[in-house]
Amino acid sequence: MMGVLIAAVKIICSTIQFNYLLEDFKASYIIFFISLGLGIIVILASGLMLKKQLGEAAILKNVFRGVFLTILIGVFLSYTFEQVWMLADSSIADKIFAGQKNYLKSYPNGEQQLAKLEKQHLDAKNAPFSFVNFFTGLMVDIVRYSILGFIFALAISRKKQVQ
Repeated sequence: MMGVLIAAVKIICSTIQFNYLLEDFKASYIIFFISLGLGIIVILASGLMLKKQLGEAAILKNVFRGVFLTILIGVFLSYTFEQVWMLADSSIADKIFAGQKNYLKSYPNGEQQLAKLEKQHLDAKNAPFSFVNFFTGLMVDIVRYSILGFIFALAISRKKQVQ
């Protein structure tokens, strides 16, 4: 259930970002960090709820298993949603590029970065959809969140010392 909640939060944030904030690079980062923060809160809440439910059996392995399942469901659903939307709407890549381009104009010596960005944009625009790239990106997201999940599971499953 918590995995679906993570997916819902990330999908809502992605929808706001895709519809309104793509050309404003700073605002896109703000919505990204809001999405990340809310995702972290849900993962932590999931671990705490699991610890309460498991009681004495709340060892690292059991807590991480529950947190990982939450992460797996949430990241898979939200990542798939984002990729399908970007595949269906080809203007998203152009809007992201325009936002990055405007942002780089404010940087000193941004011309070098801009040339590199233009090359990356053209390469990405001409690249066909690939399941390998899709699953690679998905696995990277799962690993990133799983590291946080492991840290949370470690902290949550820790027993307090009685003196």
